[in-house]
Amino acid sequence: MLNPIRLGKAVWVSKMTMITGFSLKRAGFLQADILLTCKGTSLPAWQTPTYTGNGGFPPGEHTVVGLCQKIHVANHNFAVAFAGDVERIRDTVRLIDSLTAKSPTLTGDQFLKEFTNNKVLATAGLNIIVLSVANDECWLGSFDAEPGPSNEHLEVIVGGQTVQPAIDYYESFHAEGLDVQEDDIVVHGVCMALNQFAAYLAHEYESQANAKTIAGLFGGGYEVAAYYDGKIKKVSDIVYAFAEAHISAECILKVDYPSFLMKSEYEGELLKIRSFEIYFDEDEDEEKKRHDRTFTIAPITRWKESRVKANCDEMRFFGKFLCFLIKVKHADGSFTIPYVRKYDSNFHFLAKAFSLSTFEDRFQLVYSSVFEEEIEKYVLEFMRHKRG
Repeated sequence: MLNPIRLGKAVWVSKMTMITGFSLKRAGFLQADILLTCKGTSLPAWQTPTYTGNGGFPPGEHTVVGLCQKIHVANHNFAVAFAGDVERIRDTVRLIDSLTAKSPTLTGDQFLKEFTNNKVLATAGLNIIVLSVANDECWLGSFDAEPGPSNEHLEVIVGGQTVQPAIDYYESFHAEGLDVQEDDIVVHGVCMALNQFAAYLAHEYESQANAKTIAGLFGGGYEVAAYYDGKIKKVSDIVYAFAEAHISAECILKVDYPSFLMKSEYEGELLKIRSFEIYFDEDEDEEKKRHDRTFTIAPITRWKESRVKANCDEMRFFGKFLCFLIKVKHADGSFTIPYVRKYDSNFHFLAKAFSLSTFEDRFQLVYSSVFEEEIEKYVLEFMRHKRG
């Protein structure tokens, strides 16, 4: 089960964001959120995928001024996650581009040496976590980030403004539970990351303007990059759904429609996120969708190109990964657990998870019989384990 979250002229926060790098046995991963925040600014507040109020996310001491990708994949064997000042990150990406032009096989170690020797960038307060690959072996490096939990199979590095939630999350993993088969390592690592993301996103949706993640200057959405199929790639086609379920005295589980759905996928260099809320319309006595928005999120070097469009029906809710967060209500109270699965294809998703179609404010969602059986078995096994 996921751990709960503990949680004029523009002046950019020096350590915005939460970034993480971790190695699981032979595999390597980078994680980052997509939030851009600014203190003391006249820039308008931006919408976020999980906030369903009118307008942008309500400003506090800091304002959400945009969304962007903070993981930069330089080549097949080298990627970096950033936290810090946007302009200095942009300068660092330019440095990477110039180094890559001279050496297309630039490694993380070579980059960190050049970065450290650059007095301007090295003193700019950036946090950097690097994932590099040589001879099919993954290597993690960092600048001004800090070591996180580690054991026989896991090594974690954390950076950014708020690192404690990531530390708490990865401390919950013990070595015996991470000794996975070689063929399953990448999927297992991605699912670990998605478990973490689902908890934060659900918290943001439920807490809205009081979300501790946003107050901690991270959130809105998340990216994960991993080394698989011979190259470092960002993981695409992820569906998130948050729903309630009720279990009867006869141990029969009924899963409601999700209250919130979100999907992230990549289209070239752009990250696209679609999200909407499902609610019960008392006047028409039926469930409908609202706050249907599609976010197009640019790399951090072009963050001003990010945009949002309402009621755009281009993205479909099927994919390679499903993060289904279930709040189960029963006679003695309630509990929340994540159900995370990898699917081989869109057809596989539709056959073994659910099908969803939308039109204007209407939707049709049908859970597959396989999904209903698996969810019920999963929940009942969790309850038996919890009771000892």
